[in-house]
Amino acid sequence: MYPPKTGYGIPVLRDGLAAAQATVSGKAKISSNAATFTKHYVALQWTPSGSTNLVGYNIYRGPSGGPYVKITNSPTPGPAYTDSAVQSGQKYCHVATAVNSGSNESAYSSQACGTVP
Repeated sequence: MYPPKTGYGIPVLRDGLAAAQATVSGKAKISSNAATFTKHYVALQWTPSGSTNLVGYNIYRGPSGGPYVKITNSPTPGPAYTDSAVQSGQKYCHVATAVNSGSNESAYSSQACGTVP
């Protein structure tokens, strides 16, 4: 995960998932052979679900209100995810679902939206 340089917190998860924070961040400078470019990203963080059979969380991205597209290949096990497939100046909205050991998903969380700097 890249360290946030700018951002704001937004409540993210509900429906069986604990309250969360999302940070829309960017401008982590990376140097490569005298060329410098800027890496932008959206960092999502939340309080883990208390479910005893939780496998992880699926993360989705889309326009405000959906439809959303799943961006994780499999459930991410921890209470954080960094979406680095974003571009400067674009607005992104994310939702998450909790996934249990039977591969059942919760309803979408409330969405977290922000414009990448």
